Amino acid sequence: MDPKSNLLVLNATPAVTAMDALLYREITDMGNMEVTQAWSILDHIVKTAKKRMDKLRERLLKEAETAGTLDDKGSSFLDLGDGAVVKREARTSFRLNDGKVLHLAEERGWDKEKVGSYTYSVDAKKVAALAVLGELSEEDLDVLSEEKVTYALKVTPPESVKRIIKG
Repeated sequence: MDPKSNLLVLNATPAVTAMDALLYREITDMGNMEVTQAWSILDHIVKTAKKRMDKLRERLLKEAETAGTLDDKGSSFLDLGDGAVVKREARTSFRLNDGKVLHLAEERGWDKEKVGSYTYSVDAKKVAALAVLGELSEEDLDVLSEEKVTYALKVTPPESVKRIIKG
């Protein structure tokens, strides 16, 4: 018995048989209508799978957050047994607020070229250089930047699924 059959059982209806032929036949052996049919079926499957994956992602992230173990970086780990681990990985980014940087430059009487350009855009390298030179304090940088935390989902599948996938 095929190990993949434990994962999903399909009835051998004419529609399933036709879909199987459309999805797995050599493309060079197919006519234009069959290629169009296969494309349409796959497009539908991919869109449906994407919606399902988004819902599964939300559920796993929530479970890892509420029932998982939190580390010092803000990530959560949930061990489900059989080698299955769900990780809600915290990813922190910082972005300079151009308006605040330009306002501070104006307050301090700096030429806009000192923090960016005359076109009201800020150059992060110039702002970092000002911090290194001591012209901007750590407190200044905290005020001028915005922190954003997003979470990536990392899933280690259980051994039972690994065996099916490798099948």
